[in-house]
Amino acid sequence: MIVAPHWRDYKTAFHREGMDEIVFRGHFCLDTIKALNVPTVINFGCLYGWLENELHKVGFAATGVDRSQGTAALNRAEFPGPTFAASDILDFLPGCDLAGRCFAHLNTGTLVLPNVLAESYRLAHAAGARYVLIFEPNGGSRITGRYFPYSTEPRQSVVFRDGMLLHNYPALLRGAGFRVIRQEVLHPLHPHRDYRSIFFLAERHTEQ
Repeated sequence: MIVAPHWRDYKTAFHREGMDEIVFRGHFCLDTIKALNVPTVINFGCLYGWLENELHKVGFAATGVDRSQGTAALNRAEFPGPTFAASDILDFLPGCDLAGRCFAHLNTGTLVLPNVLAESYRLAHAAGARYVLIFEPNGGSRITGRYFPYSTEPRQSVVFRDGMLLHNYPALLRGAGFRVIRQEVLHPLHPHRDYRSIFFLAERHTEQ
């Protein structure tokens, strides 16, 4: 059974004291989604299903999507309330009803190519999503030595580190019919001094 790396590491993080980057991210996104008061959330690349379970406990219909069958099986055993799907997100979104709902990804975007993100946003828009919530690593690129200049203007993705990419999320969202309504650079506890997190909340603003 193939299991996405770090599932057990994430589980351990949520069961120990302290507020490291993993736990900070989970609580930040939980509080943000609860404030949106949307009926359904689809989390792309969910890994450990803590967020889905916390949302389920307060009445949200939360679905975690991860390509690993093993990860989905572990999440179903650990958290029997939410829905966990083992699927490629581009296969999962067509046919979904996201009218008035939220599409999210947390520390997943850096691991995929920008065209995959652009298509996932397009499909979420086509499914009627009202919001897209993004919480991703941010920091000095090991190629450019600089933080990424996020903009609504097209910019090429750049290498962050360890195979991760920094993407121009505002432009990708704009191309899919969403507009960023909130953006924050956050500084969660992390061993790398230049590490930050970037948060975007985008809302639907055009019909494609």
